Amino acid sequence: MVGSQQPASATLLFYEGFAEGDYAEGVIDGQSFVGAGYAAGGAWNTTSTFETGGLGVPNLGMTDGFRLSRSNGEVVGTFDLTPTGSFGAAGLIGTNGLIGGTGFTGAIYFSILGNRNDTQDASFAGFNIYNGGDEGMGIGEVAGSDYSWLQGGSNGAIGTPGTPLAAGETRLFVIRLNYDAANPLTAQIWLDPDPLAAEVDQDVEISTIVNNAKPVDGFDSFKLRGTRIWEFDELRIGTTWEDVLPPLNSAPFMITEVSYDPADDLVTLTWNSKPNDTYTIKFSLDMTNWDADIEDGVAADPGDTTTVSFDLKLTPSIVDAEAVFFRVERNPG
Repeated sequence: MVGSQQPASATLLFYEGFAEGDYAEGVIDGQSFVGAGYAAGGAWNTTSTFETGGLGVPNLGMTDGFRLSRSNGEVVGTFDLTPTGSFGAAGLIGTNGLIGGTGFTGAIYFSILGNRNDTQDASFAGFNIYNGGDEGMGIGEVAGSDYSWLQGGSNGAIGTPGTPLAAGETRLFVIRLNYDAANPLTAQIWLDPDPLAAEVDQDVEISTIVNNAKPVDGFDSFKLRGTRIWEFDELRIGTTWEDVLPPLNSAPFMITEVSYDPADDLVTLTWNSKPNDTYTIKFSLDMTNWDADIEDGVAADPGDTTTVSFDLKLTPSIVDAEAVFFRVERNPG
């Protein structure tokens, strides 16, 4: 099996875009997690469906692939908590083994696209982070509301309702969690920020203390709830605004196409690139050890993508491997 770890960004810690090449259209139950940042071996376990036509908003340009839709249950994704995973390597794992856990100080950013595809009421709909079965934070809609979005959690305070959301409109949500061991966890929430503007130039939609009564101890998973009436797409987690909000004119740094010719043992990779940059192609046999590389000075092609082909037979450690994974890193400078 030849695969890719996507995206290739060093600071975009988690990405799920429900790409058509990663998943099959229809019921998602039993389909393995493919996006970057998941715990190894995980799979979807709900009757939600992947439907053709990804969500998009102006200047974000993310409309390819599937969108997650149609379920009365909860869609659960579990994160990679290993020391060598994306969250561990970035120093976001606390001493209690959770993302944003004990001892962690700093900011974690989330972004997600949501579209209310129905006008009927629901018990709850939204994006939530969890520690096991314990809800740490939710950005969502409550029953009986005017379809506003708010922040809260089962352990503490609920924030101020946001702007009412009409059915049939795709909205962009960006959340920043601010961790400080000496103070309660705080959150900032942006609704439909301008993807072309910097964080300092955005208006804050909601800024309030989350779970003041019981500070969040960290999280290990997320839930997308109420997908019977809400659709979701493009979930990103990073440590900066730019990580989770790449504008249309700055496509996310990721492998976009992988092909394998078994007759010649030839692999071809294509990724988003910038002129004059150089890249290193690394490989792994277990998605844990990324110390080995195929080539370390690949010059970008003209335009906004680069394509490189290489013969696996020239790398002895790959020849007899049952599976091999590739990652592209942008070289400093």
